[in-house]
Amino acid sequence: RVPAVPYATDRNFARVGTGKEDFVAARGFMSRWGHFQLGWSEVDATTGTARGDDVCVCANVLGVWIRNPLQVVYNDGGEGAGVGA
Repeated sequence: RVPAVPYATDRNFARVGTGKEDFVAARGFMSRWGHFQLGWSEVDATTGTARGDDVCVCANVLGVWIRNPLQVVYNDGGEGAGVGA
């Protein structure tokens, strides 16, 4: 549950496959922060995803690399949530 403070909540849903094998692969991709490995942005793949884990998103903006330090507020990923790969 998200604390009663003004945190931004981002929820997006998209079908990326069907069945347990696809689900496990997609969950592993997300726990490795694969959705940030875009060439112009990145997160260390060993960064945890459990509540309280520190995260640093690095992004290249107009040729300048910036760092955005964050903290995981919650993880509703179910079984195995919080395990970085």
